[in-house]
Amino acid sequence: MKEEARGRERYYHLDPRPLAEVEEYLEGFTKYWKQRLAALDAVLEEQEKKR
Repeated sequence: MKEEARGRERYYHLDPRPLAEVEEYLEGFTKYWKQRLAALDAVLEEQEKKR
């Protein structure tokens, strides 16, 4: 993060490039949980139909 002073105001700049590594790391977890939650949703819908 960079801070830039312009008179009384401060402007902050964020370089998002390092966050790409975090996003890549989390991608596997995101895929896993999307699949698991979709499976749970299917089970719950099936149970609801049986009622």
